[in-house]
Order: sequence, then C-alpha cells, then structure tokens
Amino acid sequence: MANTVEWVNEEILKYWQESKLQDIKKECGNLPNRKIKGKEKTWKEECEEMMHRWPLLYPPFQEEKKIGPEGIVFVGFNPSFNIEDEDIKNIIGTFPFKNEKDRERLKKKIIDSEANAWENYRYFKEIHKVLERINEICNPEKPFTFYHVDLLFMRTTSQKILENLFKIREGNPGRFEEFFNAQFDRSLLFIKKLNPKLIVVINALASKVIEARFDLPSLNETVLNTFYKKPWFYEIPIGEEKFPLLLSGMVSGGRAIDNYSKERLIWHMALVLKEVVEKSGKGKIILDNKKRR
Repeated sequence: MANTVEWVNEEILKYWQESKLQDIKKECGNLPNRKIKGKEKTWKEECEEMMHRWPLLYPPFQEEKKIGPEGIVFVGFNPSFNIEDEDIKNIIGTFPFKNEKDRERLKKKIIDSEANAWENYRYFKEIHKVLERINEICNPEKPFTFYHVDLLFMRTTSQKILENLFKIREGNPGRFEEFFNAQFDRSLLFIKKLNPKLIVVINALASKVIEARFDLPSLNETVLNTFYKKPWFYEIPIGEEKFPLLLSGMVSGGRAIDNYSKERLIWHMALVLKEVVEKSGKGKIILDNKKRR
C-alpha cells in the first residue's frame, strides 16, 4: 500500500513526458484576454505559465498525522498555485526537466513542498478539522485517516481557466477529451488503490464531473431507484469494486459552504461511515450526538 503514492507519481510524470502538450499550449492563446479576479495576470498568461509547471505530485503517507489509505478520500478538481515560497514556485515552473538526475532532485523538492502544504495551507487545515470532528463523533477504535486526490494534475489558481480550456459543460469536457480523461482515469485508479471507506468530493465542478462520468441519478431518482440500497449516499463503481460517495462544495475558502452545511456534511459522513464499517463486519460505531461545536 505504501507504494501506491510512488506508483501514481510515476504514472503522472510518465504521462506528462509522453503527452502532447503543444496543442494545449497553443489553445492558451485563444482564451479570453481578461484579468484573473484579484490577480494582475490574464487568463492567457496564467494558462501559458501553467503549461510550464510541474504537475501535481503526491506526498507520502504520514501515520502520525492521520494521512493514509483505507480512510476518507477527499476529492478536489485541480491543485492550486497559491505558493508563498518563491524558491518552490520557481522550481515548479521548470517543467520539462533537463535530465534524469535533475528530474529526481526536483521531484523530491516538489513532493516535500506538497507535504508542507497539506500541513500548513488553509485548504488542508480545514480538512484536518473535518477529520478531527469525524473521529470525535464516530469514536472508532482506530481513528479514520484521510487522503486528498485532485481529478486533474494541472496547477493553477483559476479553475475557470481549466473549465474554458477543456470546454467543460454539464460536467463533460468538449475539447482535449483524451488529455482530460487520461488524468481523470489515473485519479480514479489511484482512489481505488487507496481503498477508501468513503469518498467525499469537496468541489462543485469536480462533483459535476463525477456526476456526469458515472451518470448519477438526481436525488429524487435516487430515492426511487432500488439499485441504490440507501437513498442517502451514492455508490460508484471503480473497476470491480463500489465505493460510497458524497458530493459537496468546498469546505474552506471564499466559495466554501456555510458552517451549518459543513456541520450537516460531517454528520452525513459519520452516518455513512457507520453504515460502511458495520456492514463490513470490521467494527461497531456508536455516534456521539453530544459532540457539537
């Protein structure tokens, strides 16, 4: 299981070397010449810079920080590029790498910077808080771990750029579908290898993309559809296995869901985890309804 992260990082780098990025780089020039909200750069400039950045690489499991497999996988759309460390920012902007020695040296620095982000950035701090609440409410014999997976590996502060670049409509890409789906498929396989007890999508666009890919029924249809044994969560097939799934918006940042919606999401997660754990015969969870903040 520890080799799972090494596997996905090598898969990402292998694909980034082999994929044809030139057509996508050319398309950056056709994006609207408008400023990114709160930034000096235009969509075109950010897109062109994005194509010279290293793709997302994942940090190793850290048991002491409850970062690991077989717990809860939180899913976003793509990695941000809000990096305060100028040295790391410059390193990330050095793709493609010059040679194998250069590749391994920079790869380690980028993975280390990602581990630092998971510990210190607001986005991930909020995920840690959600996990802490889940473990308080569920009070399992062994605390749940988490891991975070993005559907795409492209680093940018503006999700709108990717939405326009791929012409995403109703969750489906209308351009560069092969490049989009290659990333999506690797992310799904990575999630499968992490063997989560629950998948929670914490991004509205990522939720829409997953909804479209798996052709999920509406909530009304779900209640009436006997294929789903429970009307209060989805089950999606990845390979030959099915995994429980909840769709949501961001839990931190300017577009985050409100505190009460977040509290309902946490309790929803706890209910699904209780169902999944007890159904598997691997333990019993007694939810503590006094654990409120």
